[in-house]
Amino acid sequence: MKIKILFLTALILFGTLLFSNAIDRDLPINEWDMKREINDVKADGDSLNCTLVGNYDPDYWFCGVYIVDTFAYVVAEGAGLRIVNVSNPTNPIEIGFYITGNSACNVYVKDTFAFVADWNDGLRIINIGNPTSPIEIGYYDTNNYAQDVFVVDSFAYVADGDDGLRIINVSNPVAPVQTGYYDTSNKARGIYVKDTFAYVADGNDGLRIINVSDPSTPVEIGFYDTGDYAWSIYVVDTFAYVADYYGGLRIINVSDPNNPIETGFYDTDGSVMGVYVKDTLAYLADGGGGLRIINISNPTLPVEIGYYDASSSANGVYVVNTFTYVANGFNGLYIIKFPMSGSGIEENKLPKNVSINNYYIKYNLSTVDIYFGLKERGELNLDMYDKMGRQLHTINNGIVESGYTKISINKNDYPTGEYFIKGKMREMEINIKILIIK
Repeated sequence: MKIKILFLTALILFGTLLFSNAIDRDLPINEWDMKREINDVKADGDSLNCTLVGNYDPDYWFCGVYIVDTFAYVVAEGAGLRIVNVSNPTNPIEIGFYITGNSACNVYVKDTFAFVADWNDGLRIINIGNPTSPIEIGYYDTNNYAQDVFVVDSFAYVADGDDGLRIINVSNPVAPVQTGYYDTSNKARGIYVKDTFAYVADGNDGLRIINVSDPSTPVEIGFYDTGDYAWSIYVVDTFAYVADYYGGLRIINVSDPNNPIETGFYDTDGSVMGVYVKDTLAYLADGGGGLRIINISNPTLPVEIGYYDASSSANGVYVVNTFTYVANGFNGLYIIKFPMSGSGIEENKLPKNVSINNYYIKYNLSTVDIYFGLKERGELNLDMYDKMGRQLHTINNGIVESGYTKISINKNDYPTGEYFIKGKMREMEINIKILIIK
């Protein structure tokens, strides 16, 4: 009897885990992702399309990274700025360092200077003209906790925690002077400057857009509440990509900076703290989730196409060519190769056909979403049937574009039970069974 009870308990637990995985899994992009979704087995060090080629591990907590030519400029808590030669990515070697006064959070490199956001020691300016012997030549003690820095022309824009945005004139790096500031409503954590706008990742208050055309009088003109804790930000063209910690990646359309609107999002497994965008890919430093690579060619439907679980805390990320540099907590600097060329998705952007092997069902609280992979544009006809074979209604009857198409079914429209989706695209027939549970 005891054996039977234990067996039934194990079976129930297994079924519960299996069902929860079916709910939480994300959209697969190709055969590799499909295999990962089916097997659903990952451990630290697992990867998809990514290979770890080099590691610099001095046993510091690495927070941020910036790459120029063959040098990686990385910052660490209590260990300041470290300069690492990465000309041979399989064997990165530290060649110089400078210990800042506090806990270095992030770094921006311009010309022969490294600008370090050094927590409650403010902005530190380090001459790196001789990378083997960097030396601090100037600093500005901001009022709060300097957490990120972005440099444009002769101004350093500092995300200064509770004191918001600080604009520092660094035309004379020996004697930097504050030009202006804007006290955001929460904790300025990340900063990106483009044209005449400073985009601030403002913690619990999301994205803040500040007009800095007059650096002495910055003015907020727009904001978007991302939902979780906006940690860092990267801006390309008319989109702001926000690392929103447990909220994943948020893609915000900022074509009208007075009225930013979320276009899409991708909810990662970890806590997104860093983001770097190159071509049509967003590279995410996902905390305990490691490196995640997201296809953003369709900003309304971002899809993961690569990952590397780095077994520590991925805090910062920078990309050059096919190499991704990750500031990975106590595991130091990781150099990861992502093998696909160009946008990274030429061979895998579009599926080969529409078939039973190229769709994915995601069960949500109020909808059942079916994702189809379509090689080319065409007419997709889909009807819904109950288990008695009675046609209930037409789900789709029209042209759909190539790529990945989502069809949503409102669970509230149907009682609990089994249903069938049948349809056709050209000569390919589609037969899918779904389960609605309320």
